[in-house]
Amino acid sequence: MVNVRILASVFLIFVIDVVLGYSNLQISEIKQLARLTKDQRPLHPKNANGYLEPILQVRIPGTEGSANVRKHFSNFFETLSSEWKLEFDSFVSGTPLFEKVNFTNVIATRDPPGVAPESIKRLSLVAHYDSKIEPQGFIGAIDSAVPCALIMYTVKQIDDIMTQAWKDGSKSNLGLEIIFLDGEEAFETWTDEDSIYGARHLADRWSKEFHTSKDGSKSTTRLDNIDIFMLLDLLGAANPSIYSFYQNTHWAHNNLREIETKLRKKKLTKTRRSEPKWFRRPPQFAAANGLGDDHVPFLRKGVPILHVIPVPFPQTWHNIADDGDHLDLNAIHDWSLILTIFAAEYLDLTGNIIIPKPGFEFDDL
Repeated sequence: MVNVRILASVFLIFVIDVVLGYSNLQISEIKQLARLTKDQRPLHPKNANGYLEPILQVRIPGTEGSANVRKHFSNFFETLSSEWKLEFDSFVSGTPLFEKVNFTNVIATRDPPGVAPESIKRLSLVAHYDSKIEPQGFIGAIDSAVPCALIMYTVKQIDDIMTQAWKDGSKSNLGLEIIFLDGEEAFETWTDEDSIYGARHLADRWSKEFHTSKDGSKSTTRLDNIDIFMLLDLLGAANPSIYSFYQNTHWAHNNLREIETKLRKKKLTKTRRSEPKWFRRPPQFAAANGLGDDHVPFLRKGVPILHVIPVPFPQTWHNIADDGDHLDLNAIHDWSLILTIFAAEYLDLTGNIIIPKPGFEFDDL
């Protein structure tokens, strides 16, 4: 017979460990981040100098559009602190339509100083950046230009905060990882072989990439560095319903829900308090089995998954109307604030957000 007391003790230890690894921001810090995210110009679909507009183009793997978007990513990370490490994971694969296609995943990491590679854990923010081959001219705004731009926006908001938090050394082993995956879309029909090309390649590669401590006592894979694989998909439409799909990351979904609740109570969102909450209850653990996406190869290798995707899918999903003109700018604003706060709390950056003096106005920035 199983000892219930032992099981309860183990569960309590697990819960305490999770709570200690996630630090809520003060209301004053949340308000400061809300002030910063009032500037939505980088996320406007018509701003050619922003984060979103340059992604709103046909970007089928192996094409010029795909290369243009990768250049956009690399230019962005060059504007940040020099501690970011940028990687391009390129490979060739056959598809049902073409014998050889060039795919490239883009990975950017920033870790606290002085932590050994085998001990690093990372919040991985993930989205695919390719677009569907059909219908012709498909832009894929929600799928997934907006998620990519939201990740860039989040990184920009907290990069200086990470510098402040880590300038005198960090007690944390938590870093931040950005993964822009190529080849999520099927070339012909979605199957296990004709989909998620970049995710399958990267999960397999990282499962064989080891870090070993200097004394040889500890060895981990690159997959072990992922504390949570937070996959964003189909974001940018109004009134999304975001469910919790995995028990081991349900706590993270709860934190996102709490952030949304705080923001609405303080009237910091564009979404009204009377509208349905985005982060829904009860969880839909069984439904996860029917959602094929970039997380699947990582899930199968034991990586904790937080799948942020609306169910049901938005009406523009996989049709030509999925463009910049059919986005909901209020929803994009709220996503930018929720994700920025979540990342700051996950990385324990509380106490490092500079609060303006009394009398500050946003226009002073």
